Amino acid sequence: MQATQETQFSLLAMLHGHIVAAVESYLASTFIHKVTNSEALIRKLIETDPVFSKIKFTLKEIYEKHENLPLPVASYLRDLIFHDIAKVKAMFTEVLGCDFCDITWLLKR
Repeated sequence: MQATQETQFSLLAMLHGHIVAAVESYLASTFIHKVTNSEALIRKLIETDPVFSKIKFTLKEIYEKHENLPLPVASYLRDLIFHDIAKVKAMFTEVLGCDFCDITWLLKR
């Protein structure tokens, strides 16, 4: 039995969605695991991500913030949407030193 053209299109659309979700999940879990388990990578993330450059606190809070640094970093990364591949590419390059090379084909809509 041959599937109709409409059924084939629906299947391809569903497969596309699953592949995108799987790639996003892989990128997120890999990045979060690597960064939150390394003080050096936490520092690189904080130094390169514009969200962290806006955070202010007093001198009194320095040691408290430093001791608990992995917690807000992990929370920030869990809330981050890894669907924005341009931002994710920059983060992987700046923090992990992993360059995705030319992915302009992936950014086309």
